[in-house]
Amino acid sequence: IDTNFKIGDSYRYREIDLFTKLDTRTRTNRVTGITDTEVLFNDGQLVTDLFGNILKRPDGIRFTGAQFFIPEYTVGKKWATRFRLTRPDGATSDTDYQLKVVAREQVTVPAGTFEAYKIEGQGWGTYFTGSGGSGNFNLQTRYWIAPGIRRIVANEYMRKHSSGKVLNSERLELTAYSQA
Repeated sequence: IDTNFKIGDSYRYREIDLFTKLDTRTRTNRVTGITDTEVLFNDGQLVTDLFGNILKRPDGIRFTGAQFFIPEYTVGKKWATRFRLTRPDGATSDTDYQLKVVAREQVTVPAGTFEAYKIEGQGWGTYFTGSGGSGNFNLQTRYWIAPGIRRIVANEYMRKHSSGKVLNSERLELTAYSQA
């Protein structure tokens, strides 16, 4: 994976609801700072490690230990990640994923066609509220990452309550990017 981020690198995404196929929002992430261990986007609203794993989202949620993106991809490679999300109000969610590189294939998004690694993951999460309530969630992710592109090309994510109700179902697609 290319971790050679530069100040000014920019990645624009659109988010699509997987059921309705409607665009739900767009976002642009521009690199505004780099340390020995972190990449800051949009003046620190989004913070990742050098591989692209989220440490802090714009809504203030912090991640401890998430390892979706790894230094090297080969078809058949497997790994697990277990991490904690902490909301600004202190509520936490523990999450566990099993991930695997399932293919190397072409993926086409508005930003172009890329030869990318396709990674699939299955997991679960337990959400704890500050008042003692909790819930269990089944999680699925599928993403494509292309050599030379420092961020994901596409990502599909679904979160279901243990009762089967779909809570999130979205696809993120790269629509434009520039890298110094």
